[in-house]
Amino acid sequence: MLIVAEGPKKDLEYLIEVSREGPPSAVVEDIEVRWEDYKGEFQEFKIAF
Repeated sequence: MLIVAEGPKKDLEYLIEVSREGPPSAVVEDIEVRWEDYKGEFQEFKIAF
């Protein structure tokens, strides 16, 4: 799974924390986080599978 997100750092840190836990039936083995400069390129939120 790939997550690309922009926003306030505290909100992104919370997203990372929640992603490390995953849903109840999931086993999250590792998460790679890569910080980049803010680009302001996202105007909407969408989940795609």
